[in-house]
Amino acid sequence: MFNETKKLEYLYLQENKLKYLARGLFKGLNNLATLNLGENTIVLLESDLFNETRKLEYLSLQKNNLTSLPSGLFKGLLNLETLELMENQIISLNISASNEVI
Repeated sequence: MFNETKKLEYLYLQENKLKYLARGLFKGLNNLATLNLGENTIVLLESDLFNETRKLEYLSLQKNNLTSLPSGLFKGLLNLETLELMENQIISLNISASNEVI
């Protein structure tokens, strides 16, 4: 979907009633620094969803319907400075998922 937007640095998709994000959705967004997915109805995230966004510094997943975060979700996001997860229904946080952010 975003293959022709390789220079894109900011992507705001909040308040769109998104429920599911397809695998490979962010493919080609190698320069993405800010991604706001807040205030949707996302219930599930694929473990490799952010693999193509290695320069990501800010990620908002707030106000969704997440109940858990899969292992490997943040793998390779070494530039991530801000992660917003508030107002979800998270009942399970995989320890290895949190270690990948630090």
